[in-house]
Order: sequence, then structure tokens, then C-alpha cells
Amino acid sequence: MKLLQLLFAGVFVIASAGPLALHCRAENPAPAEASQQQKDLLIKTFEEMHRAHIVANTPPGKLFDKYLTRDLDACFTERMGRKVRTTYELLQKDAIHIGVGFPYYYIWVKIFDDKSGELLDEGVTSAKAMDQKEFGIGSKLNHAEEILKNPGFPDFFPDSLCLAILGRAAVVQAANNVSKALHMKN
Repeated sequence: MKLLQLLFAGVFVIASAGPLALHCRAENPAPAEASQQQKDLLIKTFEEMHRAHIVANTPPGKLFDKYLTRDLDACFTERMGRKVRTTYELLQKDAIHIGVGFPYYYIWVKIFDDKSGELLDEGVTSAKAMDQKEFGIGSKLNHAEEILKNPGFPDFFPDSLCLAILGRAAVVQAANNVSKALHMKN
């Protein structure tokens, strides 16, 4: 019933708006086409706004590393239930930013036991820069094995990063295979 009401309302609006739309169009002709210079200025303005949003959220200089390391350590200490320390590698230099949300950085993270230094885990995750004060760490750490076995993996990451992620995952998987082979010989 609701669908029929919506359909009727839509037909009514279209039928009644036709003459009104034609009347308005006759009194207000379409604006002139923008020049290439105007289009370029508009694009430049949007690019500057985009960049300003990234700068407004990303910690400057050395604070970037300090805050990201702090937040990675805290996040994975909580998730793993024991004190850990992390190292990371940015998979791209610049943030990925779409729309009005926070800028994201994609990182390969290694997680070590704080006391023994043993490598506990590693994989790719995201970190969103927020108000130049903190990073929100992605909810999932994607491991090399998962990345290489999942044909849908590219759907979860920006296209520009897929090759870097696959390359890193392949290297890690190869190193794991060599390590397993060496342990089997002993």
C-alpha cells in the first residue's frame, strides 16, 4: 500500500511540475558555460580544501611517529592482553582521504612482546588521523596468509595500495615458509 502511495505521489509531482518547470526555464535561461580558467580555479580550490582537511587532522612532523607508535602500542596491548611494542611502515606517503571523513594511512605493523622482543604478529591495518592528537587504529590486522588466500582482498583496500600490500604479504609468507622448512630439518 505504501509503495502505491509513493508511486502515485511521484506521478502526481512529475505531471504537475512539467508546465511549472517549463515556465521557470523560459524565464531563467541556463547559465553560460564556465570557462576553462574558471573550471581550473574551482578544481584548485577543492584540492586546497582537501589538503587543508588532511593537515588539520594529521599530527605534524615528529609528532606523527610519536602519536602513531603510542596509539599502535596501546591498541595492540589491549587486543593481545599483554604489553607489546610495535613498529610500522607506511604503505604510502600521503593520506588517503575521501569526502569529509578523517584521512587514513595504511600501514604494515609488526607487533613484538615488550619483554622478550619476540615477533608476535604482523600485518596491514589502517590508522585514521584525528585532530592532530591521535590515531584511530583499524579494527582488523590483515595477515599475509589471509591476504594471499583471499581473492576478494583488493575490495578492502584502495587500488593504489594493493600491489604494495600484496608484495609485502608475499615476502612475509616466503620468509615464514623458509623458517618452517628450517625448523623441520632440525
